[in-house]
Amino acid sequence: MTQVDYRHRELVQMLPRFYDDSPEVDGLLYADAVEIERVRTEALDLLTQLTATTATWGLSDWERVLELPPRPNSTAEIRRSRILAKLRGAAPATVANMLAIINTHTTSKDSRIIELPEPGTVLFEINANSPFDLEGLAKDIAVYIPAHLAYKFATASHTSVYTGALTSTGISINVYPYQTKLVTQQTQVSNGGATINSQITTIYPKGVV
Repeated sequence: MTQVDYRHRELVQMLPRFYDDSPEVDGLLYADAVEIERVRTEALDLLTQLTATTATWGLSDWERVLELPPRPNSTAEIRRSRILAKLRGAAPATVANMLAIINTHTTSKDSRIIELPEPGTVLFEINANSPFDLEGLAKDIAVYIPAHLAYKFATASHTSVYTGALTSTGISINVYPYQTKLVTQQTQVSNGGATINSQITTIYPKGVV
């Protein structure tokens, strides 16, 4: 049952039962149900535009209110990241808040802030395997980082290497039933790339051996 059908049933239940046999009334109620569901869908979509994390076509209004220069060729995710960074910029420049600003420009959300041995210098480490908006990131850091801190950028790639052993076992089964022709069947089973079991079954016709 669709939402329109559900809404239509609700409307039917609101009327006296002697309208049940009227196709004209039923048609009017169904048309009302379609319109009600259309307005309801538009209202729900409008509500999603009130939050930057869920906004779609409303991103342009967020950019206008926050005085962000429009980037028509940018993806919705990048535009949303710029909006979130601007909203978080009013918060104190703590490590957590600065990380939140940085991660709005990345897709992996796993950036790190590392304090370097040089006094008053921090390193912003970003996952090299994750696409990020370097231009927007640099601008936001320049705006929101405390003035007494110097900073550097670095990209890092983390790779895991796995080693293992391979075990191979096999078994051959010969069967001599009454057959009219030679039949050979071979089966190989691989389990997670770690163990290979091979089984060969040969069925000989009568009189071969």
